[in-house]
Amino acid sequence: MLLYKPLLSMLAVFAAAGSVAAQCNGGSDPPSLTPIPASQCNTGPVQCCNTYTSPTNGLVTLLSGLLGISVNPTLGVGLSCLSLIGGAACSNTAVCCNNIHQSGLINVGCTPVTLGI
Repeated sequence: MLLYKPLLSMLAVFAAAGSVAAQCNGGSDPPSLTPIPASQCNTGPVQCCNTYTSPTNGLVTLLSGLLGISVNPTLGVGLSCLSLIGGAACSNTAVCCNNIHQSGLINVGCTPVTLGI
């Protein structure tokens, strides 16, 4: 019985996130930034993100609010990102981000990168 209310609250958050994601339909366009070479990413490993979007995207607003994350309005945001290590290919958007939260769930302060393939 003690786990009932926290579990119910967590389910409500995931349902709300799914609803916002559906309403966003892919999200807002990210800021128009000139891609930098991957070698100039000095904030950590280059990330490959499933979604690269605007800080005003509804899902970004929801996640950043829930997690207490500050988002730079002039840079992009990466969602569902993984580190690119050892020259791995990225079929989505490769980015260089200032801050990575929740193991790549939301990455903020992102700039697209060219992988030099």
